[in-house]
Amino acid sequence: MRSAPLALPRQRRAARKRTDDSRIFAPVAGDTDIDARRKRLRFRCWRRGSREADLLLGRFADSHLDRLGAAQLARLERLLECDDPDIWDWAVRGAPPPPAHDTDILAMLRRPPERNRNA
Repeated sequence: MRSAPLALPRQRRAARKRTDDSRIFAPVAGDTDIDARRKRLRFRCWRRGSREADLLLGRFADSHLDRLGAAQLARLERLLECDDPDIWDWAVRGAPPPPAHDTDILAMLRRPPERNRNA
């Protein structure tokens, strides 16, 4: 009898949450789609889950993200789908990555920080 009204607030909360999340990543007037992608990627690089990955990927994003093209951004997005320990092993410890992730983005991550800024 009362099951329909009880479901309504939950639906409202879900709809409100989707609206709030979409505003966070909505492009500002004058921004292009690639600028919005860069903002999302910068956020994802700095908010990984482990502090080591945050520092590694966040600093990489700060120094390189503005110069990356659309294809490189897509490769970075694919890399960010991997687990933090795997990315750390590939970038810092020199473990061989799978062929799908052995790209120019990972090569940039492997460079020492002082060379990253000038690359």
